Amino acid sequence: MLNTPQKQYYSIREVSEMLDVSLPTLRYWEQEITQLQPKTNGHQTRFYSAEDIELIRRIKYLRQEQHLSVRAIKKQLDTDRQGVDRRQRIADYLKKIKAELVDIRAMM
Repeated sequence: MLNTPQKQYYSIREVSEMLDVSLPTLRYWEQEITQLQPKTNGHQTRFYSAEDIELIRRIKYLRQEQHLSVRAIKKQLDTDRQGVDRRQRIADYLKKIKAELVDIRAMM
């Protein structure tokens, strides 16, 4: 994680300053991009995790560098998530095959 202090949670102001994204923009992205859901307390104070910050970096990149609309960003993030899920399923399947091969080898 680049240039991110090592805290468990960050305020919206800290994230805004850290990533040079305005407070209204962060609030808007939270409303429109369902993948971005920082924790809140009873007073609606936002608490951003390191994962939230990385997601905001991704959103900012897609918006500013790739010139994607918010709708396109949402779609891209869904596609990214599907790729991660698919890679995890493949990794799990390969681990299962490896375990079976180890068992077969032990029987020989």
